[in-house]
Amino acid sequence: MSKQQNLWVLLDAIFLIAFNIVFFVLGGANQAASVWWAYGFIHLSYVLLLVTPFMVRRSSSAAVFSMSLYSISATYFFITFVCGLIFIFFYPDQGTLSLVSQVIITALYAIILIAHIIANERTADALVVHEQELQFVKRSSGKLAGILARTQDADLKKKVEEAYDLAHASQVKSSPAAQLTERSVLATIDQLEQATAVRDQKEMAILLDQIINGIDSRNRQLKFAQ
Repeated sequence: MSKQQNLWVLLDAIFLIAFNIVFFVLGGANQAASVWWAYGFIHLSYVLLLVTPFMVRRSSSAAVFSMSLYSISATYFFITFVCGLIFIFFYPDQGTLSLVSQVIITALYAIILIAHIIANERTADALVVHEQELQFVKRSSGKLAGILARTQDADLKKKVEEAYDLAHASQVKSSPAAQLTERSVLATIDQLEQATAVRDQKEMAILLDQIINGIDSRNRQLKFAQ
């Protein structure tokens, strides 16, 4: 592990080290059942707090997902810690009550956490689909913008601008029926880039008509698919 990772491990371990030292110095190892239940659940809640970042799915919104899950685990740890201290100091003889209350708190935490993880998974899946659908508009308009900057002929420039405006204003959401047309349009744009590089104006004019017609066709397909 790197030095930074070692420091994070040390930082995470400080609470456990300090808590155990205080616990055994003040109370020793001969404790009632309620105290040991509280002790165990405090450790469990802290470990769950530490592993919460590993429950987050990697995506463009991972930071948001991590914050929501971390806040749930932090709240669970705080409630468990306070509840545990109450049993340790004030009700050491209430073993059954200590266990039942901690189990209920942990069960509620698990339900809330899992529900949020499921919601995050659905959101992440939707974001993946959205990002995939966005690729056509981003790639086509981005490439056409580059071609526009390299086009010198005034008539061709207007054609490229028309194609760019059409692509840029196109609906982001796609459909299986439109994806074949999208791939065809992108392939034609690649050909247009090659024609632009060699300044083949006749070929550029033909390809631009194909691109404009292709984008129009794609947009009509999406309109009728709704």
